Amino acid sequence: MDNEIILFHWNILEIRDDMAIFVGLRHRLDRDVSEPNEVLLNYSFRQSTPIKLFDEQLGHGITYSGRRYQCIGEPSDPHNLIRIAVGILFVSVH
Repeated sequence: MDNEIILFHWNILEIRDDMAIFVGLRHRLDRDVSEPNEVLLNYSFRQSTPIKLFDEQLGHGITYSGRRYQCIGEPSDPHNLIRIAVGILFVSVH
């Protein structure tokens, strides 16, 4: 299992059955520069499985899958990137 996932510009999204997930941006270290037409962003959107525990003061969270998250700063979405990604994700699910 990977190390802790660090999210910036994050939020908690409430989903069905009183469950919630982390949504946010994480830094990308694995950008593929072999594709000449790829837009190279230094971040990617991340969603978690349902949250089991979350310590708001420390920003530490654990999901039911056992993955550990560190949420940096206060919940935010300054450029609506998370809102757009969530909209695309949940429109494609329905």
